[in-house]
Amino acid sequence: SRGRPEVMSACCQEPASPRSSTPQPHNSRSMRIDFASLQLFVTACRRGSITAAAAAHHIAASAVSRRLAEMEAASGVTLLERSKRGVAPTAAGQALLARAEDMLRLADRIDGDLADFSTGVRGTVRLAANTSAVTQYLPDDLAGFGQAHPDVRIELRELVSGDIVAAVSDGLSDLGIAASHVPMPGLQSRPYRQDELVAVVPSAHPLAGRAAVRMAEMADLDFIALQGESSLRNLLQAEAARLGGSLAIRVEMLSFDAIRRMVAAGLGITVLPRGAVDPYLDRLAVTALAIKEVWATRQLMLIARDFTGLSPAARALSQALAG
Repeated sequence: SRGRPEVMSACCQEPASPRSSTPQPHNSRSMRIDFASLQLFVTACRRGSITAAAAAHHIAASAVSRRLAEMEAASGVTLLERSKRGVAPTAAGQALLARAEDMLRLADRIDGDLADFSTGVRGTVRLAANTSAVTQYLPDDLAGFGQAHPDVRIELRELVSGDIVAAVSDGLSDLGIAASHVPMPGLQSRPYRQDELVAVVPSAHPLAGRAAVRMAEMADLDFIALQGESSLRNLLQAEAARLGGSLAIRVEMLSFDAIRRMVAAGLGITVLPRGAVDPYLDRLAVTALAIKEVWATRQLMLIARDFTGLSPAARALSQALAG
């Protein structure tokens, strides 16, 4: 746990007259805010929910609510507006949010610098990436970076693109790799890799003899998809809705490997990045078809809150990944 900085505010007052028996109001107020509470406050503001902040930091929602209430009691002002839809910072909360983000960024830099001395590691970079980047590109990219920078440790988390944006925004990750069509408010981005999406069908499927296919030809077929709110799943659902239908998801799986095996078993079709399919065509009874749609070629982006404010280790990794 980091230190407990003391934030003071005081109003000077004239001392009460010795002849007056009426006590004067005392407006001085001292508040102590630890960095953990500041981080919870920032995450709650950014995600608009105490429950979401609790999940991001792996603690109980009641504990988050209690610590935020203690901050408000100590400061004497309401920092969050609470409603059934979630929470939003008040005017005072907005002022604290701006300062808190600056303090947390600085604290992260200090922690990283001190950790370098205590462990002998010259830097630790927290990287969050979507499944497409993790399965296709990052193994080789990180291996090459590791050879050039053996004293840098990388903490890699595999998340869906929306959660990657949130993790970088909240300061839980230094860098992220996400699909370009996902909103990234307040973040900086650089192109990382282009990602070609292909249709994957069982070898005995009626479409298997085709070289390419349109979304309209797939929209009514049984689909196998990733569980959760992945950017790829959201993209396919949006395209099916644009055509006046809905994605017929029959099976949901947790990984690309499980999806490929379900397709090979004949349970449905899917759409995956080409790099996650081509190496397995000789081993599984599946066929990959090009998709004749503009959205089938998508851009993966490297994102950060501020590339110029990254630690030296994170800056080196960002340059290696996206120049």
